[in-house]
Amino acid sequence: MTTREALILAYNDLSPYSDSKRWEFFNNLKHLEFFTSHIPQGASVLDIGSGIGIFALALSKLGYNVVGLDKYIFQSNNYLSVEKMGIGGLQKIWQKNNLSIINEDIFNFSSDKKFDCVVNIAVLEHQKSPKKFIELCLKNLKPGGYFFCVVPNMVDLLNRFRFLFGRSSHRDLKPFFEAGENFVGHWREYTIKEMMQMVTWSGLEVVKAKNYRTSPLFNRKDKFPRNVLLAFFRLLADFVPGARETNTLLARYKQI
Repeated sequence: MTTREALILAYNDLSPYSDSKRWEFFNNLKHLEFFTSHIPQGASVLDIGSGIGIFALALSKLGYNVVGLDKYIFQSNNYLSVEKMGIGGLQKIWQKNNLSIINEDIFNFSSDKKFDCVVNIAVLEHQKSPKKFIELCLKNLKPGGYFFCVVPNMVDLLNRFRFLFGRSSHRDLKPFFEAGENFVGHWREYTIKEMMQMVTWSGLEVVKAKNYRTSPLFNRKDKFPRNVLLAFFRLLADFVPGARETNTLLARYKQI
């Protein structure tokens, strides 16, 4: 089974919960391709911030043993909640596919089991303490295991133009201003060099760090004229080193 076939099956199996997230198909496919090219089938994986389990289920279909962690989909007061469609129906889909998604976050998660790989996709930028977050990831990782991390690129081409014209690279000031300590958005995004520094300081050895585009030129989420503007910057960024939208890093835990 190819990564594309596995991802299509994951989306279909998780429908209707996955229907509103189909615009992320290309993104998830790029992450899967990167992951499967470095981590062998059969590896045990802890997917932190798994959401409804699209990436986790695709990995499972490709022969990985996956456990997901997420708390927001189980809640009723945030944009990630599945309350309207009913969490029970989603849990039946997981059970049917032998997939475990636990109602928990990494800061409270405790397990005797250690994993071959810990995955966090679009999670690190939401952490107030990246150091603590990475430390907790490593507590669940086998010696010699892998840390797989994906974050938005702080210095992508669009952000560079925002700075050039006196605008902030951060989005939507009001939620941050209003929520204070309860803010759940992006506390900080990172450059690829900063990601490499953080994991090195945490006792990890960088295997591969890559800046690349994980979105199609046009997706199903953005509407005109925003979709045209983003497509222009995505295309142009392909010709500027380090200016694409996503940073992905794979590092190995050196503890013996």
